[in-house]
Amino acid sequence: MKKIIFINIGTIALIVIGFLLFNFYPRTGFVVDKNCELDIDPYGSPKAGILGQSWKNDDTLEIKAYINTYCSGAKIEGNHVIENDNIVLEYEIIQGTMGISECYCAHKVGYEISSLEKKDYSVFINKKK
Repeated sequence: MKKIIFINIGTIALIVIGFLLFNFYPRTGFVVDKNCELDIDPYGSPKAGILGQSWKNDDTLEIKAYINTYCSGAKIEGNHVIENDNIVLEYEIIQGTMGISECYCAHKVGYEISSLEKKDYSVFINKKK
C-alpha cells in the first residue's frame, strides 16, 4: 500500500521564510575569555569597552571588547542590536551557581556578527537593560 504525503503550501512557505531569516538575518557568535586580562585595570577603566574590530570576510564582522566583572562565578552572555549604521553590543552578567568571588577584573569577549552588510559601523557596548 502506497502512502501519499500531502504538504500544505503554508508549511512550505514557513520553511522557506525560516530558511531565509536564518541565513540572511545578522547573527551573533559570542565568546568569553574566562581568564582575567591583566593589561586592563578594572578599577581605572569603564565597565566595558571596545578593543577593536575587523572584517573576517565580506559578511562577518569580528569585534573584540572587554567587560569588567568578577574574576569567577559569573556567567556573561552577549548579543547585538543594529540601528542604522550603529551596532550596539549588549551583555548581561549572571551570577553562577558557585557564587561570585570578591575579586574584580576585566574579561576579554569576542562578538562575531555574520550575514552583515559590509560597511563602516559605529560600535558601542552596553549592559543589557
